[in-house]
Amino acid sequence: MDENKLRFGVGVLVISAIGIGIILVFLFGAFPSVLERDYSLLVKFPSAEGIGLNSPVMRDGVRVGRVSAIRLQEEGGVLVTLSMDADMPLPRTYIPQIGSGNLVTGDAKLEFVRADPDRLASI
Repeated sequence: MDENKLRFGVGVLVISAIGIGIILVFLFGAFPSVLERDYSLLVKFPSAEGIGLNSPVMRDGVRVGRVSAIRLQEEGGVLVTLSMDADMPLPRTYIPQIGSGNLVTGDAKLEFVRADPDRLASI
């Protein structure tokens, strides 16, 4: 009788641990696109130095997306795919740029900044 109670307790513990593990995987972003509505943007840069997968994409200091893919182009440059939050639409007056981020880690930041009308006309 005691052996059956022990097996039941171990079974409950194992099932609970698996459930908690699955919840933690979703909470910490191993599958970020499963729970979020998003759309993709493709941006071409001459260089993507310091940018990596899952790097945050910022607008006015607020996270509005993440980097989902980086591909080298044969003709030169880098094509960066951004996964943008659907809840935070991006006005057409903003343009992407890579700036210096953290001096300690060497990570750069990808940020959308408001461009003046002259610069928008030249793009």
